[in-house]
Order: sequence, then C-alpha cells, then structure tokens
Amino acid sequence: MFFNWLLSLLKGAKAPETRLFLKNILHKSPNWLFEAAACIASQYNNDLESIIENHNRFGMTLEEMTETLRKYSRYREKVLSEIMPIYKEYPGLEKYFIDAKFNPEMNNPIAISITMYFGESLSYTFDQTEVDEIINDFISDIINEFSDQKDNVLTEIKNINDVMNHLNKIDMEDASKMQLVNLYYNRYDFIKELASLLARCAPICEKHYSIMKEDFDKALKLLNKANNLNELFSSYSFINVNLSDNFEIYPNIFCFNGMSMIEGKDHFIAYIGIYFFDYMERKTKNRFNDNQIVGDLKALGDGTRLKMIHLLAKNKMYVQELAGALELTPATISHHINVLLSSELIIITLDTDNPKKIYYKANEDKITSLGETIKSLINP
Repeated sequence: MFFNWLLSLLKGAKAPETRLFLKNILHKSPNWLFEAAACIASQYNNDLESIIENHNRFGMTLEEMTETLRKYSRYREKVLSEIMPIYKEYPGLEKYFIDAKFNPEMNNPIAISITMYFGESLSYTFDQTEVDEIINDFISDIINEFSDQKDNVLTEIKNINDVMNHLNKIDMEDASKMQLVNLYYNRYDFIKELASLLARCAPICEKHYSIMKEDFDKALKLLNKANNLNELFSSYSFINVNLSDNFEIYPNIFCFNGMSMIEGKDHFIAYIGIYFFDYMERKTKNRFNDNQIVGDLKALGDGTRLKMIHLLAKNKMYVQELAGALELTPATISHHINVLLSSELIIITLDTDNPKKIYYKANEDKITSLGETIKSLINP
C-alpha cells in the first residue's frame, strides 16, 4: 500500500463525474489511466487464476466462481489483445510492471504505484523538477518503511549517491534495491514513456467498458449506501479500520479483488476493486467449511507463523518489528503474513492517524472460533 500527495498534482486535470456524500467523493467512472496500467500488470500476476483455484474458500464451486468472473475474463481478454501490441513498443517499461515485493503493503508494481501517485494527470507534461520530487518521495517512502529508525525522520534524496547510501543501510532483497536504483537512473524516460503508453491504452479500456458496466454499477450502488468506509468494513472481522470520513474513492476493474489507499494533501484516496466487498462477504460466510479448516490448520502448522501469532496476540506490530523480533528478513515475514492473512488468523489494522504503517495483530475471534469448531468435531 503506497501513500502519496496526489491532490497537488491534479491541478488543471479534467474532473471526472463524481458523487459527493458527507466528506467523501465517490467517482462514478473508472480512472482509465489506472485501469490501463492495472490491465498490463495483470498479465504478470495470477490473481484471476488464483481466485478461481481457491473457489472453495468462497463457498463456490469451480463452475460458479468461473461464471462470476466470466464478464471480467472477457473484458480482460479483449482489452489485452489490443493493448499488448502497443505495450510491446515500450520494452523498457516491462520491469516496472512486474510485482515489486517490497512488503505486503507495498507489493504493487512500480508502474501502478506511480500511476496512483499522478492520478488522472499523468498524461500532462511534467518538468524535471516535478519528476525529481515525485520519484524522490516515492523512493523515500519505501526506504522509510524498511528503516530501523523509530522516529519519523524523513529520508532525504538529492542524487544517486543518496539512494545507494540509504539502500545499503536497510534489509531489502537485492532485486528490489536494483528496481529502485533503475527507477532513479531512468526516472525522466520512465515517466515520459509511462504517460505515453497509458494515454494510448486508456481509451481501449474505456471502449470495452460496456462489458463491465453492470458489475461496476453494482459496486457503486453498494458504496452509495454507505456513509463511510468504516461502515463498510465493520462486518468483517479480519480487517480493523479507523479511517477518516474525508475520502476520495475510485471503484476499479482490473484490481477487482483488492483495495489500495494513498494519502492526499488533505484527504485520502482509495482504489476499491468492484468485487472486493462481495468476495469478503462470501469468505466471511464460508469461514468454517472443511476446506477452510484444513487451510487454517496448515497455516498454523509452521513454527515461524506460530511464533508470529504469539507475538501478535500481545501487541500489534508491523513487518519490520516482526522481522527484528524473529531475526528474519522482511521478505520472509511478508510471506508468512500473506499466509496468515489468507486464513484470517491475523488482522490488518488501518488508521489514517498513522497512515505510514500497516499493523497486524492476532485475530482472536477467528482463532477462538476455530478452536470451538475443532472441539465440536468430537463433541457435536
């Protein structure tokens, strides 16, 4: 999850159709630049295949899950068939569309994060000073996430030597460090090419929108009913939120089962997948079928993850704290967190009062319920 100052970059951009409710702004149409970037990135991840493969977690048969994603699959296929020939004209961008596994909160490809950074103004011409500011802030945010400093001292970047010096002080995989170094070296060409690519691809996403409009409108209807995001999340035990009422919300298509947030100058911006809440509800209702119980026990059946549960039962912690406590790399901790999150054995804590850190804690309700379910197997 990547936080940034988006609003200052939107000056002069054409305002999309929106609905204002309370202090929240709900966009009634997608951010097409973001959709184009997410579509390209989708070819490098297995989100679609993974959610179909894990249909049992949602209480659905393979056929039922495939049917719910039929329109999305058709839309993705049509859009990719037209976008890919254009994308191949930009070979230097490929490394920025592959998932950057910095940590569980920042695992979007760099191209996605930067597109969120610019918002709908990415097609505008930026001078080198503006590009420097944005890329420096982006790299600084990532380095600060890996820093051992307990205070909020900001990482200052003025040149490539600063980038290298800061990266040498943190525990990050070499491949991830190399991505950031390449980004800094090639920042001007990267922004220029990314803006050119997405400006050409966004109209293609919009052209085929009729395929997804019904599902998009359904997501809008759900969001329209809620007064704020806290209300929407209140029904789900595996995510604990304390979010302000001051939000700008983009429902999105290609990140259909996820949610990302960024920090604006005076409010927050959320990108919410159109199937996100539907899948959360299905998963909540299907928490204790046999397949889910087996998956939960497998998640607990690892010494490191069991130690993490012990720690998170006492205090909420973020990735670097867990890595330090268990003397493991953040990348290893990230892997185990993803497994525990998948089984809802830990809770994500989101708080706009402290947006730079994503904390985790043990999901006491889920663990207690799991224990009661196991007990009921011998005492029905």
